[in-house]
Amino acid sequence: MIDLNDMPIADGYEVTGRLCQADFLKSAGTCPFPYCDRLSPHAQTDHTISYPEGPTALGNLSCPDTGHHRVKTHSDWRLRQPFPGIYVWKDPFGDISVVDGRGTHRHADR
Repeated sequence: MIDLNDMPIADGYEVTGRLCQADFLKSAGTCPFPYCDRLSPHAQTDHTISYPEGPTALGNLSCPDTGHHRVKTHSDWRLRQPFPGIYVWKDPFGDISVVDGRGTHRHADR
């Protein structure tokens, strides 16, 4: 049994075992990028805040598909995760989208 509310912080960069499984469960197995509903059983694991500035912990991980991982890493898209499983994206134009278990929600204010 995996308790998403009681996941330890990993000692290093690598995400393994129960933490990896918990990250997948937290996102319901889908990519957290806005409007993406691609199932990601083979997704990459990504730190919301890059390691070592951000911990290897459930609230700082997501499992984007390869393309969206590259977009986040190499473009002007920005991501915050104020709570585990709540992804707040800011696109290069300053528009904000919130992605959660119910889908993508556009934010009215920049």
